Amino acid sequence: MIATYVLIYLATISVSALKLPDELPRCNRKDAKLNECIKSAYGPWLVTLAKGLPEFRAPSIAPLRIESLSIAQGSGPVNLVQNYTDVRYHYYELTTVTNVEATITDTEFRVRQETFAKNITFLANYHFDGNVLTFPIVGGGKSNIVIGDVN
Repeated sequence: MIATYVLIYLATISVSALKLPDELPRCNRKDAKLNECIKSAYGPWLVTLAKGLPEFRAPSIAPLRIESLSIAQGSGPVNLVQNYTDVRYHYYELTTVTNVEATITDTEFRVRQETFAKNITFLANYHFDGNVLTFPIVGGGKSNIVIGDVN
């Protein structure tokens, strides 16, 4: 999910010199209510980026695609390495922002936000390799993970 937020902010910055659709909210970094502006702008931006902006040759980012993702946990008697490929996140574009704390200056760009997602689906190919005590855990295949009510 972090990649999504970074992508949104980078997209905002990179296209700021172009004529954006009027329905997309813009926030001024000097606005006293910058946090509220970002919070309210998040939804329209995410929905638009999910559809894509063909006039800017920006393809849809829904589903969000990640080439590979690895998670290694534990190093003792309980350890598991999870490798995912061809990862696709679905429905993250329906995420809502519940809180924003932003600092944007000439030398600093920091945005902390809290979000809520009613439903996110994670599809990928997976390979697991590890142990729980003396029992090996090895496997692979297709995964379909549905996560609900995520903060």
